[in-house]
Amino acid sequence: MARSKKGLGGFRPESFAPRERRSEESPPPPPPSRTVDPALIGAAAQVIGWGLGQWRESARQSRELEAGLLRLAQERLGILTVNDAVRELGAPRAGIEKQLAGLTHRGCCRHGVSRSGQEIFVFDEFLPRLYACHHCDGEWAEERPSCPGCGAPLYERVCSPPLR
Repeated sequence: MARSKKGLGGFRPESFAPRERRSEESPPPPPPSRTVDPALIGAAAQVIGWGLGQWRESARQSRELEAGLLRLAQERLGILTVNDAVRELGAPRAGIEKQLAGLTHRGCCRHGVSRSGQEIFVFDEFLPRLYACHHCDGEWAEERPSCPGCGAPLYERVCSPPLR
């Protein structure tokens, strides 16, 4: 009984080419070189150093702009517009808008529109405070332990601008 080709698992000796024998005279190829040119290492170090320097300079400018915005917001009693910041700080509008968006995202200020339609940023920490009496409705700009009129305790009230 003849075996079928299927029983050999698809193996047929004629489908394979005979192996080529290497001659003993040719040496094996050398392994790939693992050395790196020192000039290449130096160039890479310079590029990385330049990139780090640019990043540090950008971070320094960002910190300076943020400090300028906070100082200006304090001078303006907590209310700041982009136009005021551009005029006072002399920085590009795009950079100021980016910094103000970051301050808003971090919760340092609120973004809104005034009744006149102007875009403003409100820094609650710099808004003026009034000390008011629940009993007699008196208000004072300076902090006091109690109401001078009726002796009731005073509460702190923040003068926040009305926003749309």
